[in-house]
Amino acid sequence: NNRDIYLAIFFMFLSILTRPQLYFVLPVLFLYSIFSGRLKNGLIIIFILIGGIFVNDAFQKTYNYIYHGRYALYSSGGILFATAQIYLSDIEDINLFSDQKEREFFKRVYQAMNERKMLHEYGWEMHGGLESSHYLTFYNPMLELVTTTFNEFYSNERGKSEADKLTEQNKFFQKISKRLFINNYKKFLKFSARSIYEVIGFFIIPIISLLVAGVYGFLKKKNSLFIFFVITALLSLSNYCMLLFIQPLWIMRYRFYTDIMIVVAFVLLSFMVSCINHRNIADQETV
Repeated sequence: NNRDIYLAIFFMFLSILTRPQLYFVLPVLFLYSIFSGRLKNGLIIIFILIGGIFVNDAFQKTYNYIYHGRYALYSSGGILFATAQIYLSDIEDINLFSDQKEREFFKRVYQAMNERKMLHEYGWEMHGGLESSHYLTFYNPMLELVTTTFNEFYSNERGKSEADKLTEQNKFFQKISKRLFINNYKKFLKFSARSIYEVIGFFIIPIISLLVAGVYGFLKKKNSLFIFFVITALLSLSNYCMLLFIQPLWIMRYRFYTDIMIVVAFVLLSFMVSCINHRNIADQETV
């Protein structure tokens, strides 16, 4: 009913304020509203999707103003995106930067990653063509290298507050990643598409199983529980695809929201199949 959908929208909005990644729920909630004949609810969700971006930004900046004394956005997203872009870059990309500090930072990180065979070109050599497996193997070492190198560059700048450092760090990595992405966007999209194939390839059986079971079960049994299977499969797909806009690979700590739902859905599905089998056996014995 409408009351349940409104409550879901309300709590979804609160969740987004604490974890922007949960935006992946909104497209699925929108589809559910449309297919259930509630166009008004779908329009409300679109409004929240657009307005939530600005509210979330203001919410985080207000929080930082209270605790850090500055109305600014501090995010690690710039580091994550910059790391992925450096991973896919070539040494010639140093010419994209005119600032001496940016050039030296890129050169030092690139050379260190090349020496340790962390760059994408070693993915085929070390992991039999599975570049995403190579990226996952070196994900944490790359993040540590990028962060450490940045801190070395700015460790001698005294007199700056922690808020100033966080703001500067975020702007620095956003600037680095934007220039690299614009120059290498084809490579990034190709790598992301390959990662999607590998991710979906790994989860394709449980996702398709839930979709088929959910649609077939709902049409045959008219049981709303089967809708849960469909929603779980769609939420998983939405989450994986959204993550790949930031990271050209899924990371476990970002996936556990939907992975848990898949496990729960399969437990319920197994229980329902078991109950149906027992019922059929009982009917046959009665006959």
